[in-house]
Amino acid sequence: MPLTGKRQHPDLALAAARAHAQRALELSPADARAHAVLCAVASAYDHDWGEAGKHFRLVLAAEHVPSEVRARCALNHLLPLGRVREAMEQFDRALEQDPLSVWARGVFAIVLSWEGAYDRALIEAQKALEMDASHYIPHFVIGLSYALRGEFAAARPAAERSVAAAPWSAQNLGLLAGILAQLGEKERADELVARLENMARVGLLCYHLLSSGTDTTADWFAKMIEDRDPLAPPWSCLKPLRSSPRWPALAKMMNLPVEAM
Repeated sequence: MPLTGKRQHPDLALAAARAHAQRALELSPADARAHAVLCAVASAYDHDWGEAGKHFRLVLAAEHVPSEVRARCALNHLLPLGRVREAMEQFDRALEQDPLSVWARGVFAIVLSWEGAYDRALIEAQKALEMDASHYIPHFVIGLSYALRGEFAAARPAAERSVAAAPWSAQNLGLLAGILAQLGEKERADELVARLENMARVGLLCYHLLSSGTDTTADWFAKMIEDRDPLAPPWSCLKPLRSSPRWPALAKMMNLPVEAM
């Protein structure tokens, strides 16, 4: 789940991704990667969960399903639909296939943190750091996990490391800004928030998640949905959003089926 910096409308990028995937399927109709791209586009941009499900089934029907494809389908398709057990099974299989994938293990740890399984998220993030101490995602997960359970002083070192490793990531900046705000370092927090104004919405979502409460977080999440932000469906499985009174309306904005509301 690369975490974007500068905010831009996704129309062009997603249209190009769709066109390249469709071209790939003309050459190889069972290409799992191409079906995974179309699954992600249908989920994140079209909010067409029936079409996304069709491509997800074709991904699993392929002779070989790469580990990162399993992880991305779990992230973009299964989790937004509330199919958490199935998503976790796909992450487990992805890590069995490629246990040294720092990206897959790091994203799995983010999902665990979103679900409130902070202790396990920290364990998986630490495993990822043992493979690559410079990768920003494990540091982000550690900071997020501590922050979500209110341990802001413990969260800060990891958040600082995630920003140092990937200062272009809006998500990293938003996490650190929210932590600093909670620690009373308003001036630096405000500086980071100012940088976020022209970056991906997810940065301000992270900031408000930690500093402003559920209603403001829901407001920013609604803006992500309106922008057709490709990170909106994955972040929809964040526990504070799912448990909010605002969730049914947010789910409706994404055309999620009733059982996912």
